[in-house]
Amino acid sequence: MFKEATSEDRTGQPLQVRHPIPSRTPAACALLQSALKQRTAMVEHLSTGCIEPTLVGRLVTMKLYVRFSAAALLLFAPIVVFAIDENPAVKVTQLLKTTSGWDGKQIIYPEGQAEMTALLIEIAPGESTGWHEHPVPSFAFVLDGTLEITLADGRLKRMQPGEALSEVTDTMHMGRALSKTPVKIVVFYAGSVGKALTVNQTNEQRTPQ
Repeated sequence: MFKEATSEDRTGQPLQVRHPIPSRTPAACALLQSALKQRTAMVEHLSTGCIEPTLVGRLVTMKLYVRFSAAALLLFAPIVVFAIDENPAVKVTQLLKTTSGWDGKQIIYPEGQAEMTALLIEIAPGESTGWHEHPVPSFAFVLDGTLEITLADGRLKRMQPGEALSEVTDTMHMGRALSKTPVKIVVFYAGSVGKALTVNQTNEQRTPQ
């Protein structure tokens, strides 16, 4: 014999949702309020049939669990994904994101234990670095002056202060200061322990200056 279903638990006490309704976002509040309304409606609907009270409680609990889980995503997901946007004092500007050097060659990290190196390089007005190549990936950021980079095949690239560049790897090139003031650049190398960052041109590889 089944008893008439009510909104009471096994102890005879009224069912209560002890989770306070968060007020973090309007969407979460609306979702939780909707869950409470559905709980009441479900109990009333099931009480008209021959469903055992304990089963009613389980169904209501499962329904509310799903609703509360969805509300939790609304409440806390923005904190994880957009946390940096919540601080107006912090500004983020992407300078560079690429999978290749500026010559189009794919970036390949060297084998071995990773080692990061950052160098501040200054080139006097009208002077150049001489022909050289980098065996490891690197990228440069120009602080001051106008820098012209020339590849052995004749391709050129000019950089101004505030610009970033993914350097060429295993390719002879040369940097020259075109401005009347020294060129200052910061270069970050993604190398490995024991591996050279720069290899200068040999006499046999002489390239016209």
